[in-house]
Amino acid sequence: MPDVKGAWNAPDHGVGAAGGNGAAGGNGAADGIGTADTSDSTRVLDLRAEPSPRCIAIFGGVYSNHHALRAVLADATASGAERAICLGDLGGFGPHPDRSIEILRDAGILTLQGNYDDSVGNGLDDCQCGYTDPRDNHYAQISYDYTLAHTSEHHRAWLRGLPTGALLTMGGVTIRLAHGSPRRVNEFLWESTTPRAFIQRLLWEQDTDVSLRRTRGSVDTQRGPDRGAIAARYERCGTSGCA
Repeated sequence: MPDVKGAWNAPDHGVGAAGGNGAAGGNGAADGIGTADTSDSTRVLDLRAEPSPRCIAIFGGVYSNHHALRAVLADATASGAERAICLGDLGGFGPHPDRSIEILRDAGILTLQGNYDDSVGNGLDDCQCGYTDPRDNHYAQISYDYTLAHTSEHHRAWLRGLPTGALLTMGGVTIRLAHGSPRRVNEFLWESTTPRAFIQRLLWEQDTDVSLRRTRGSVDTQRGPDRGAIAARYERCGTSGCA
C-alpha cells in the first residue's frame, strides 16, 4: 500500500469568513423552510481563490477504521485525485481513534469537523448523533465514551479547531462542503424527510451550485432560470469506515 504521508498538503485549519454556517447545535432534522443561522460563518474555509482542481476525492465517516482510511487514500492516489477532503466523524466504533487522526494529519488531508469530532474535541456528554431509538443511544454512548477516553489531548485540541465547512470551485461551479448541513454539523438532511423546497432555499442562501455532505441520501434541485443552466445538487458522500 502506498505511503500517504504528506500527500495532499492541506492548508492550515485557520479559517476566514465566508458565507453560510456550519455551527453545531440543534437537533438532527431539517426544521422546515427558514433563514439559515449564520452565527459561525468564520469557521467556513474559503478555498475559492485557489486553483480549481480537476479531480478530488471526498469521503467521511471514518469511525476509527484506520485500515479502511488507508485504503480510501490509496485509491484516491491511484485515481489521480489532486486533493482529498474528509467530511468528519473520525472516531467511534473502532478501537484506536488516534490512528485515523494521525493518518489524516500526516497526509495533510483537509478535514472538516463532524458532530463526533466536535463532541470529542470539546469533551461533551455525548456524540450529538440524534438517535431516537433508546437502543441506538445506549450503544452509541458506549462507543462515544470509549472514543473520548482513548483520544489524546493533542488530537482533541486539533479536533476542536477544525473548520465546520469549506467552499471551493471546480469547473466553474461553486461547491459547499459540510458534514451534516451547511447550517449545523449535526443537522442531518434525509432524502425521505427533507422537502425539495428547503434544499433549494438552502442552496440559494449559500449562493452555492452544489452542496456535498456526509449523511445518506441525496436531493436534487434546480435554481431559477436567472441563475443559468447549472443544476444545483445536494449530494451525500460515502461512509468510509463502515464499508
